[in-house]
Amino acid sequence: MATEWIDVESSNIEAIAYVPETDGLLVRFSSGSVYSYSDVPAEVFEDFKNIGSKGKFLNEQVKGVYVAEKIN
Repeated sequence: MATEWIDVESSNIEAIAYVPETDGLLVRFSSGSVYSYSDVPAEVFEDFKNIGSKGKFLNEQVKGVYVAEKIN
């Protein structure tokens, strides 16, 4: 199954996606870089998807909490 990207309004983040099979949160930045965050609960993705400030949420609720890997 292909990953479904959701375009978001953010100065630094272009799109986000979630892979339920692996609890993987994918973040594509405006620079073109893509990062995968491991073992992220679906509820965190839902909060991320619905929050106003994507960058603030990423910095406060995801970075440093979940393991990140640059994949592109």
